[in-house]
Amino acid sequence: MEVDSVHATIEKKLKGVEIHLPSDYVKVIKSARKQPEPCQVKYLDHTFFSNYKDFGNLKSIKPGKKITAPNVTNLRALKYTPDGLMFFKTSFADDWELLPLPRNDVIPVNGPDRLYSSRLKIKQSKYDHLQSLKSVLLKDAHAFYDNLPH
Repeated sequence: MEVDSVHATIEKKLKGVEIHLPSDYVKVIKSARKQPEPCQVKYLDHTFFSNYKDFGNLKSIKPGKKITAPNVTNLRALKYTPDGLMFFKTSFADDWELLPLPRNDVIPVNGPDRLYSSRLKIKQSKYDHLQSLKSVLLKDAHAFYDNLPH
C-alpha cells in the first residue's frame, strides 16, 4: 500500500535526526518525500477534536442494502462533511460516494461542540521526567517543556 511506503520513507528520514519538539517531526515529514509531491502535514491542537458523544450511533455503515452492495470490510475511507453527510470509498482511487443514512442519523448542521476546552494536562511524574530531559535538549526547546500543562 502507498501508506506503507510513505511511512517507511519517513522512518528512513528520521534516522539520525535529533527531535527536540513536535514541530521537528513536521519538518522531517515534509522533507521526507519530494515526488510525486511532498507529504502534507496538518498540525493539530486540542481545538481540532469534537465531541460526538451526544450524537446517535449509526446502526450500520454498510453502503447499501442489496446483497451485491459492498460490505463494511470493503470500505477504504470514510469522510464526514460539516453539513452532516458521510461519504465512502471502496478503493482509494474511487470518487467519494454518498453513504445513505437513515434520516435520524444525520449529524446536525451546527455540528458537535469541542471535545476539549483547553490543552490536556499530563501527569506530574511525566512532567518531571520531561523536565529532566532538558539537560540534553537545545535551550530553544526548553520553553515548550516548561509550558506543558500538568
